[in-house]
This record gives sequence, C-alpha cells and structure tokens, in this order.
Amino acid sequence: MQELQLYEYAVIRVVPRVEREEFFNVGIVMFCKKKAFIGCSIFLHDKKLKCFDEEIDIDVVNENLKAFELIALGDKNSLSLL
Repeated sequence: MQELQLYEYAVIRVVPRVEREEFFNVGIVMFCKKKAFIGCSIFLHDKKLKCFDEEIDIDVVNENLKAFELIALGDKNSLSLL
C-alpha cells in the first residue's frame, strides 16, 4: 500500500485592477512536508495581462513574480529584490 502523502498548494494570481475584481492564475507553489519538497512554477502570459490592463508595467509584474518565486524556494537574497 502506498504511503499517504499530503501535498499542499497555493495558486499565484495576478490582479491587474482590483476595482474590477478580475484576476488570472500565473503560477503555483506546491509543498510536501513528509517528502521535504517545495516547488514553484510561474508563467506570465504578457498578451493576456495587457488585455486586462493596457497600461500595466509588465517588467514590474515580472520582477515581483520572480521575487515571489525566490522567497517560496527559500533564497537568502530574495528579500533584497522587494
């Protein structure tokens, strides 16, 4: 019988304009304590983001997502990106 493994996850979302209550998923963080596993995967679809808000600075969004990814993976230098 297979051992039970509890995997927890968090979905990463971008909310371009809060007042419109619109968002879309850009990534996931997955964690399993028993296996000492943590993984993070992020993909930002630039054209889709521009459909939500033409004036958004995609470079700033990418920088924030990169910082999020580094923090999730425990990078010691990640907080200097914020």
